[in-house]
Amino acid sequence: MDAGASIATLGAVMDALVALLAGIEPQHWLILGLLLLIAEMASGTTYLLWPAVAAFVTGLIAFSGLTNWIADMAIFAVLVIALTAYGRPLVQRLR
Repeated sequence: MDAGASIATLGAVMDALVALLAGIEPQHWLILGLLLLIAEMASGTTYLLWPAVAAFVTGLIAFSGLTNWIADMAIFAVLVIALTAYGRPLVQRLR
């Protein structure tokens, strides 16, 4: 395979990935939050609690229609980091 074909293949993969991410709608965020919450309940740790909450909040914000998929991803990432940083010590203190 030459370099031109590799670049073309990589471009096609990136286009497919962007199309997949752009197709994420608010109900997908809520389903992700539900799946993470179920996995959290099965595991008994708090590792998946905060990403589940972040997915639910992102889904609710996405339902407003004011954000695109890039903003949704950024909101989810920021919420996961913030909720994990501030929520985890709180839960450990309450145990």
